[in-house]
Amino acid sequence: MNFKEKPMVAKKKKVYVCSNCGYESPKWFGRCPQCGEWNTSVELNLDEKFNSATESISLVPLTKLDEIKILRFNSGINELDRVLGGGIVPGSVVLIGGDPGVGKTTLMMEMCSKISENETVLFVSGEESAEQIMLRAERIGIDRNDRFIVAISNELSSILKSVEELLPKVVVIDSIQSVRMGDTIPGGIVQLRECTGRIVELAKRKGITFFLVGHITKAGEIAGPKVLEHMVDAVLYFEGEVRTDRRILRSMKNRYGPTNELAIFEMTDKGLKEVEDPSLTFVESGDMLAGSCVAVIVEGIRPFLVEIQALVLKTNFGMPRRLTKGLDVNRVMMITAVMNKRLGIPLEKYDIYVNVIGGLNVRDPGVDLAVATAIYSSLIDAKIRKRTAFFGEVGLDGRVRKVFGSEKRVNEAKRAGFENVISPDTIELEDLGDILKLVLE
Repeated sequence: MNFKEKPMVAKKKKVYVCSNCGYESPKWFGRCPQCGEWNTSVELNLDEKFNSATESISLVPLTKLDEIKILRFNSGINELDRVLGGGIVPGSVVLIGGDPGVGKTTLMMEMCSKISENETVLFVSGEESAEQIMLRAERIGIDRNDRFIVAISNELSSILKSVEELLPKVVVIDSIQSVRMGDTIPGGIVQLRECTGRIVELAKRKGITFFLVGHITKAGEIAGPKVLEHMVDAVLYFEGEVRTDRRILRSMKNRYGPTNELAIFEMTDKGLKEVEDPSLTFVESGDMLAGSCVAVIVEGIRPFLVEIQALVLKTNFGMPRRLTKGLDVNRVMMITAVMNKRLGIPLEKYDIYVNVIGGLNVRDPGVDLAVATAIYSSLIDAKIRKRTAFFGEVGLDGRVRKVFGSEKRVNEAKRAGFENVISPDTIELEDLGDILKLVLE
């Protein structure tokens, strides 16, 4: 009895990848062991063959690295250059994310317009047609020239081939989630990782700067695996309420400059306008009412003034409410707990609302003293002394501690016309209760 031999069929190798952080596992998982997120397991087939590299690598002694100088070039937008650490680094890859409609594409088109005055730039759109780009350019008043090249494509191989032929100074891809390799669906985990990897390789090899526009999730993070942010050189977030005209560009990662650097823009019918003096933007010149206070904060290396408002009123519920906008609610709860325990103020009987004027999200611990002062001012319905600014970190022991950049903060407050600066560096008092009694009228 003859049996025909059946051909051996190789099993497809499968791997499960976390869509949030990129963690890989041979087995399915409900909760990611690395980032702790639930229901992020995605099945992938590993049927690709990879060739090992045989080329030799370049070896440079550490003593010779000082001969390698990075020559930045300007984007034409001073605030963007500030966030990038002093200008654009050739060969860098910058990822910029933000809410839909916040102005990411407008910012990139204005940057390309400025750079194209002297250099060739390529703007690749995978989401808008050529007509839509033309209408946007006309609306924001972009001057047309032959060095501003526009391409409509979402095929990565075609994009990279055009880049190598054109050799532009800067390439903008809007957006990275719309780019695909082959006939696969764009936006997948492997797609984003592989596309970004090939872009980074070309950027370093040819010295071309890439700006990748990215979508964000409901949690406010850039869509795709977390490894995407690790692969690029800088990660920028464009923040702001779509219904308001103020926009904030913040650096979350920068290999060539400081992180948490901040730039302020104003959205107009003619595009984005730079705000060179944020202190005048976030603080009004009129008298402060009860519950209002001015804080001197530092974002990145830049000091400026913001207005903190607090509203305190008796609660009608068993559990008092704590609502904040622009501040971490947990930090505000900690400050109220310190005031309750150390100063004997019964804030557990009151609802407390705290707001940062202008839609700014403040992460600087130096804002603590201003928050505590605003809450106490609203509680007793008393105004704070005129032209007074605050900074200092409130500890759990009820003392106000020094924060970094004290000299810069004091100079900025004086420049803005605030005669009195209350902080551990400017007065001898450290106890929070003594400071609050000193500053109220």
